[in-house]
Amino acid sequence: MILRQAPTRWQLLALAVGLAGVALVCSPWEMDWTAPGAVMGTAFLLTGAICWSVAILHIKRHRWTASPLALAPWQMLLASVPLSGFAFALEGSPAAIPLTPSFWSCCCSSGPSPPRPAL
Repeated sequence: MILRQAPTRWQLLALAVGLAGVALVCSPWEMDWTAPGAVMGTAFLLTGAICWSVAILHIKRHRWTASPLALAPWQMLLASVPLSGFAFALEGSPAAIPLTPSFWSCCCSSGPSPPRPAL
């Protein structure tokens, strides 16, 4: 419909399964809607699902001139700017983070990195 294509039966089934999954994750029948942050958490989940679907539509229609591997560092760099701003606004200064060996181990082991030998 959006891309001038009629969805197939499999796509409609996938849509139904995806919506059921979102409903299961939200679990509105078990949630205490009066708790602070409950509505905001659900809103973030739904916003993330909508953003994911918009990104899929964009990926499907865009004419790519570079490989995903060439674009990945730029995506991470550009994403770090607003994420750093949000982290500072919501969590405060990062000076409160203890720079322990455990912290650096977590930083070095996350993301695309070669496997480390067991210590």
